[in-house]
Formats: sequence, structure tokens, C-alpha cells
Amino acid sequence: ADDLSLEQSLDAHDKPVLSVALTPDGRILASGGADNKLKLWNANTGKLLKTISAHNGSVRALAWNAQGKRLASGGADRLIQLWNSDGTPAGTIVGHDEPITSLVWGKDGQTLISGAADGNVLVWNVADGSVRARIRAHSRAVTAIALNIDGETLATAGQDGRLRIWRLNGSNISEILSSPPDKIINCLAWSRDGKLLVTGGVDRALNYWTGKEPVSIKRVSAHDGPITTLSVGP
Repeated sequence: ADDLSLEQSLDAHDKPVLSVALTPDGRILASGGADNKLKLWNANTGKLLKTISAHNGSVRALAWNAQGKRLASGGADRLIQLWNSDGTPAGTIVGHDEPITSLVWGKDGQTLISGAADGNVLVWNVADGSVRARIRAHSRAVTAIALNIDGETLATAGQDGRLRIWRLNGSNISEILSSPPDKIINCLAWSRDGKLLVTGGVDRALNYWTGKEPVSIKRVSAHDGPITTLSVGP
């Protein structure tokens, strides 16, 4: 609501909810839990549309493509599962050696980028499940990844306390920026125009970055505890 009052609360999973993702049109909410289940909801009414036994382990990451037609889920079972918007299976991607921790789609709808607990980030061709590129992005688990609207600038964060920015060009990945180790960043989001990157983490602050080779421009103390998720509006 406009006054920030609670509109709806969902009794969604039997164990902690670990991931959520909303379709670009705001109609379908996907939730993933430590109960190994994926659930689809009508975001306007809160009605449960489907419950899926998605993984043999907790569902740690979810991402809709830009068209809202395909959902990717990543699990502790090291698998990436693909789903149609009605919850029917659309494929499985195998290739990580450790649990999946983060997912993001490329703007072409045929590229998927995943991060894992071993610090690796893989770029996939969804059509055949092949790996386009692989990087050891972090020395510890990847905590968050975010792709700029340009489809080429990728931000990653890890438990090693580093923020890293990469340039994607087909199968080539080059590093633009690597920050010194600092407090762990838990979440990342680019602004809709792609000009601003916002990060949040255990330092309880929102940090703002800008530029083609992002530099920190602002820090705002936002919470009394670690920031675990964020979203940037238009």
C-alpha cells in the first residue's frame, strides 16, 4: 500500500524461504525454500498456483527471463532447473560442482548466468545447456550477481568480500574492476537505466556506484542488521 502497511502475508513454505522472483509484469511470484520446493503464486491475489518438488536440496536461487516466460531455479543439489511460466518442466542444466547460489538471465532470453558456492560463475547457452564461458570470480562462495541493461556488464559479489565487475562479449570475459576485500556484499542491483549499481551487505549500509568503471559515490547507513536483499526502482 502507499502508506507501507502490510497488504498480504503468505504462509509459503514448511522451512525458511531462501529465494523469490517476480515476473517483469508483476503477475507471478515464484518462491523457493529450504523444503526443496518451488511455488508459484498469483502476485495480486496471493493464490497458490502450483507447488513443485523442484530440487533434491534447498532452492537457493530463482530468476525469470525478461519475457516472463521461463523461470530458472538453482539448488543445493548443484542443478539448474528450467520451468515454463505454468510450472511445467523445460529442461535441466548440469555443470556446477557446488550448490547454486545466484542466477540471472541475459537480455536475449537464451543466456543464463549462474554463481556457485565454490566461487565459480558460468555463462550458459540455454538452448543446449552448453557453457559459453567460465570464470573463477571469487575465492569463496558467490553471494550475488547482477547484469546491467546493456547485457554486457556483470557485477558479482562473494564471501571473499570483493565486488567485481566484468565485461561479457560472447565467450570472452574481461575484468573491469575488482575492489579490495571488505565487508561481505549480500545483494546487488543495477538501476533500470544501467547507470547506477547499488550494493548491500553485512556493513548494514547501501553503497552506490556509478560510471563505466564503477566508483563508489555514496554510502547510506540503512539498517540495524545485515542487508540481505534489495531492488532498485526506475
